[in-house]
Amino acid sequence: MKNTKQKKTVIWRLLDGKTGHEKQTLSLVNALKNETAIKTIDIKNRNLLFLILFSMNELKKIQKPDFIIAAGHKTHMSLLYLKYIFGGKTILIMKPSMPCNWFDLCVIPEHDKFKGRGLIFWTKGVLVNTTNLINKEEQKGLILIGGISKHYIWDSEDVVNQIKKLLINNLSIYFILSPSRRTPKDFMMKINKLSFKNSLY
Repeated sequence: MKNTKQKKTVIWRLLDGKTGHEKQTLSLVNALKNETAIKTIDIKNRNLLFLILFSMNELKKIQKPDFIIAAGHKTHMSLLYLKYIFGGKTILIMKPSMPCNWFDLCVIPEHDKFKGRGLIFWTKGVLVNTTNLINKEEQKGLILIGGISKHYIWDSEDVVNQIKKLLINNLSIYFILSPSRRTPKDFMMKINKLSFKNSLY
């Protein structure tokens, strides 16, 4: 009798300690779980030297990867090194600070306007895990706030005014606002002064 059990795809996920980066890699992993059977192995990665000195012996004991996924500039060298030693395809979730074609796939937001050569999967914004975020019967909205960037001029007052208009024009929707590590402190001071029944900061 043939073994019909599906072979699991092994994914190594590099963790650089930054919540935003790790959420993006987790989002991709969760999406892949909906398509195929996978086994995920999380690997802490402070930098390449740390990986070589403290992790290599342990990594040699685990199952070799089919894919190695990472996000964050500090993971670039480790991603390439792990592929050289253990094999597997590399997936980088961000605009790379090294040549794009050094990686097997780069997942890059369209707003980064990256102009490099390589296999690129373009996304509308960054990867997020949308599974079971909200009850479809509830009237809820999520406002994601970025911050200062070289791609545009940040104006805290203007962003606050846009949010005020959104809240006023959608009184039946309960909004949750989520800032990022780039969000300026003056913006948070201004937004905290707002008082709307349909908002939570």
